[in-house]
Amino acid sequence: MAVSAGGEHAVGLRTNGTVIAWGNGSSGQTNVPAGLNNVVAIAAGYDYSLALREDGSVAGWGVYPEQLKPPVSLTNVIGIAAGDFYNLALRDDGKVVAWGFSPNGQTNVPPGLAPLVAIAAGKTCNLGIKPDGSVAAWGPAFTDNLELRVPPAGLVGVEAVAAGRRRHNLAIIGRTPIVPNPYALVAGRPVVLVGTTNEFASSILGFEWAPNDCSWDFGDGEAATGCTASHVYTQCGSYVVSYSGTDGVATLSTNVTVLVPCELNVTNRGTRVQSRLNFAKTGLDSFSLTVFADLGAGFSASNQNVTVNFADAEVAFQLDPRGNGRTKSGTCSLRYNRVSGLWTLTVNCRLGTWLSQWAQFGMTNETVGRPNRKIRAPVVVLVGNNVFAGERTLSYSSTLGRTGIAR
Repeated sequence: MAVSAGGEHAVGLRTNGTVIAWGNGSSGQTNVPAGLNNVVAIAAGYDYSLALREDGSVAGWGVYPEQLKPPVSLTNVIGIAAGDFYNLALRDDGKVVAWGFSPNGQTNVPPGLAPLVAIAAGKTCNLGIKPDGSVAAWGPAFTDNLELRVPPAGLVGVEAVAAGRRRHNLAIIGRTPIVPNPYALVAGRPVVLVGTTNEFASSILGFEWAPNDCSWDFGDGEAATGCTASHVYTQCGSYVVSYSGTDGVATLSTNVTVLVPCELNVTNRGTRVQSRLNFAKTGLDSFSLTVFADLGAGFSASNQNVTVNFADAEVAFQLDPRGNGRTKSGTCSLRYNRVSGLWTLTVNCRLGTWLSQWAQFGMTNETVGRPNRKIRAPVVVLVGNNVFAGERTLSYSSTLGRTGIAR
């Protein structure tokens, strides 16, 4: 599970949490204490050894003078490192604790070093990995270790480090970022009309890292490269946009769904769209509509999910086997008309609080009499995986502080 090499001995950690040691044991460094178990990490010093238990405590054995014993107050440890005659421990708060033989300041932890996610100790130089995958180095300012305390420029995405006893250090550059749950974020409009350009951009959250090579699959057979992209959908539907970004080492990917609505009939004879606003009491706003959608003759309304968005006031329904839905906010029904070949959606919603959403479309709290105000109210309907959108021009009138109506 893990190995660590000391001056003339080595220790190994088995998968069952026990420790084995071999090599020169003249100083007791290979004499693993009886009953040592539940070990999750090991570290070998010059002629002594350390073990980190599952409970966050540290054990040691070998040539172990008083200054090498872990501090009594040392708890909540998640990582250990052994130098020649000094030690480091990483606590779960990202802070480093150092102890041992320190004639030249090997155990002097720089202020502001935390938080770290991993540590390593050499003869005089110490290393730590920061949450962004970069490396910190510190130790005595000897002539022969000055270059060790300056990590190479551009060293990022580091997953593990090791400090040598002489004039070298090692770093493993990870294939994925080491911070918890980094993710890619894609910016683009989630709903876009047929023939309208949608602009996409990407960013990485949770990690100080930026991709320089990006690819896009727009879900309609079209693709693009570049970390920003634009696309025009020529047919309505629901599309999954796949994104992948890399800097040549780490790669992150994500998917977003873009809805391209089909035409919703909100203007022909038989359609009805209206809303009522109550400025005097909250929770009493309402809207109703009857619109037509081309779902096809073979479509079934049974147990479908329906979401209706009228001027940013949104209500969701779960239809029953007969195509009817009911919530505390209203009722919904979906029926097929064999004569027209269209599906009729009838919605009546009440007991809503939608004044702020409707105000942006001109349905405001003021007195609006003759001539009434003309407003344009968008209607978006999702039926299963089908999305439809349309717009209706309504006539709006209202009385300050009382009520308003658009129809």
